[in-house]
Amino acid sequence: MANTVVGFNGKSPPELLPALGSYVPIIPFKATISGVTTSENISFPQLRAIRGAMVQVLDSGNNVATSDIDVTFSTNVLTLADGATFNLDAANQTIYGVVWGDAKA
Repeated sequence: MANTVVGFNGKSPPELLPALGSYVPIIPFKATISGVTTSENISFPQLRAIRGAMVQVLDSGNNVATSDIDVTFSTNVLTLADGATFNLDAANQTIYGVVWGDAKA
């Protein structure tokens, strides 16, 4: 699969947000899914553990998708999956999100 995940600055993997000379353990990201899949794992190597996440899906017209997406996380891996009405590999969807947690030392 050839998925693309980039951070707020266009770099991959997404980076921590700098704040006042140190780092905030929050990582914004954008993901595009390509290929046929029902779930996708996104790793955040800068975090020891994800403590929370927010995810928003936009359809091909850049409108907020109103269907559900299953979001789970374990250690530093976020898993996005098909929901009851959401199809992860539908054409031209973009997934925006933010994860936060414990930064690696």
